[in-house]
Amino acid sequence: MRSLSLSKSTQVSLTPPIAFTSFDPNSTVENVKITAVAIDLDQDALYLWKIAVADANQTDEASSHVPTLVTTFATPIPVASNPWSSHLGRKAPLANGQTSTEPSAETEVLSLHVVSDTHSLALVTRAGDIATIELDIDAPTADVVGSVEAGILCAEWSPDDAFLVIVTGADKLILMTSTFDVLSEDPLHPTDFGEDAPTNVGWGAKHTQFQRSLGKAAAASSLAPTAVGASPDDDGRARVSWRGDGAFFVVGVLESGSTADSHARRVLRVYARDGTLQSTAEAIPGLEHSLSWRPSGNLIVGTQRFGHIPGASKGIDGLGQGREGRHDVVFFERNGLRHGEFELREQHGTGTGKRKWGYRVREVAWSADSNVLSVWIEGMTETRVRAWIFLIDPSLIKPHIAYAVQLWTTGNYHWYLKQEIAAPAALDGSLGRFTAVRWHPEHALRIILTTSSDVIQRTYSWDTFASPCTPPTDSGSVAVLDGTSLLLTPFRTQNVPPPMCAHVLSLSFPISSLKSSSTRTPVPVHASFSSVRDMLAVLWESGVVELFDLHTRLGPGRGKAMDPARIWAGIVGVNDAEIGASSRSYRQILVSQYPADGTKVGWWDRAPHCTGFRDERGCDRRSAGDGEICEVDLDARSVTSRARFPEFCFFSNHVLISDSKPADVDPPISVSVFIGLSHSGKLYIATADVGARTLVTNANSFVVASGFLIFTTTAHVAQFAPFHALVSLLLSDVDASGPGAPEWETRRVDGARVS
Repeated sequence: MRSLSLSKSTQVSLTPPIAFTSFDPNSTVENVKITAVAIDLDQDALYLWKIAVADANQTDEASSHVPTLVTTFATPIPVASNPWSSHLGRKAPLANGQTSTEPSAETEVLSLHVVSDTHSLALVTRAGDIATIELDIDAPTADVVGSVEAGILCAEWSPDDAFLVIVTGADKLILMTSTFDVLSEDPLHPTDFGEDAPTNVGWGAKHTQFQRSLGKAAAASSLAPTAVGASPDDDGRARVSWRGDGAFFVVGVLESGSTADSHARRVLRVYARDGTLQSTAEAIPGLEHSLSWRPSGNLIVGTQRFGHIPGASKGIDGLGQGREGRHDVVFFERNGLRHGEFELREQHGTGTGKRKWGYRVREVAWSADSNVLSVWIEGMTETRVRAWIFLIDPSLIKPHIAYAVQLWTTGNYHWYLKQEIAAPAALDGSLGRFTAVRWHPEHALRIILTTSSDVIQRTYSWDTFASPCTPPTDSGSVAVLDGTSLLLTPFRTQNVPPPMCAHVLSLSFPISSLKSSSTRTPVPVHASFSSVRDMLAVLWESGVVELFDLHTRLGPGRGKAMDPARIWAGIVGVNDAEIGASSRSYRQILVSQYPADGTKVGWWDRAPHCTGFRDERGCDRRSAGDGEICEVDLDARSVTSRARFPEFCFFSNHVLISDSKPADVDPPISVSVFIGLSHSGKLYIATADVGARTLVTNANSFVVASGFLIFTTTAHVAQFAPFHALVSLLLSDVDASGPGAPEWETRRVDGARVS
């Protein structure tokens, strides 16, 4: 029932893109600047690599965000006999009909990695150079430690930085140590299955297994070699991905057909840490280039196309047999067998040139904790001049590539589309494009994206969209975002396990004029229930808001559990001119106390870099990025500081606790207590007078109910702290997380959370 909420987002624009030489007149790779990203965990720093092919006298324009230059590395112009130095090993045609030996700017750097043991940058280029850059010295220079004459197609470091896998242009698979000593060198296309080849003992064969709805015919059928081929969207490049523990790695390569009537197809092979071939995956028609091994180790992920290639004869193009336009994310086990899939929700269309279906999957990648899968979508759409209300001149429409990164999670064997990150628009107003997408290796829910000139870091948090209404009008409703659908369940009347729900609320972007140049339907980023009315608000990142009256049935009886109706849709802004010029990225919505007449809708968006919450009286609060807790007065449009946490807490709450007092004291004395949970698992309580105290350091959720602070820990224990004990703890000198800490009522809860 959890959703992903954006807790922090930073975007730094370095310098405007400089004019690059275009190697291919038909290429879409222009003005490429940032091409590779490396993460230094020791220094908590990002290293960005940019490639410029420009005039020697041309320099970058001034910028307010200028990173520190580490060093420069001149990539040598490769010889014409090296076919792997140019993009995909093909010579780019020039205007005079000759071919160019210049490398592609986007694909020249195959790997940029910080080696932790030596604290140096390791750089691998497509031309075949392997260089290192010492980071602990002043004015470091790039030192070429080796070169591969045939060029390098792919390079990938192991998670522990102990090994480097290289695929060469001579169809060799090379395994190196961190000091670049060669451990093994094997052919890239072996003919044997591997050491884990299955043994046929007469049982467990495919024809004896249950084939679900496909029937017995599917068990007896087998794919002919001519029926297995690659997708036209396959970029032809080799891929390498390591398992999280570094014990195995998988290699994906495009192999040519063995016979004249067979197709080239994508083949996956699993190798051990010492370079020994373990297994070869089963032949999958329509398998594409994207490849990533889940860090937890149980699944290898790729993508598969179904149907037939537009313009080709049916049944002979090598794609999967299935519905036209179907596009799946597929999973493999380490032994090479298929193990489940889910379908992407991209709109099926027809494209031109390289985009047969109008889009393709560029890459897939797992978060460090194996809970979130990112799918990098590259699609063909239309670029239009911004016109919010007026009609658009068809002559201003031109094809353009749009980029988006989707974040998927799974629960109860269902895959949810939780978030979608669109590339920011370019300086000329056209749709932007990503150049790199990487997950942070330690911060599980932090993703790093780059464009030609921008670096974007986004940190997400697990969130539960639950109704805060109090008895007798509480419905216990919970909302779960799944793409453009909102799954609603009122647990007061129905106990429906996910992914099932009581009602599916289909969302459509309500302000069609704000779609601008993209034909994609945006995915909402946040939802919030009202605390005084049966109402739900949905927020899009562009600032569009929808309000729904849920009409939830609270009592027993027949009929719908809820019947939502949209009551308002609008934009967080003043006018269309401000909306068009704004580059804000909205991430959270909070429904304040609704007016009694039910006719007024308003907003205030002048509290950036914070998270909002509501106290038990309905007052709006916010927790700022530095931990400061403020009270927001919507009528006066003012912010007043009330307390402070030691760090930013995405989950916060506020309660008024009645203090112990003599019987003749009137009115009662109350203490205002703020409760916050940080990303590191620390649970804080704070007041304006005493400051903040740490309750526990391993909390993962909390809730305030019935005079208790209830929180769960990573030790699978739920603790129940009464309010009066919290006040006593704040006034004492006892360390709540150390020896002598108070003991509260506990219950064993295996993996449970409260919300």
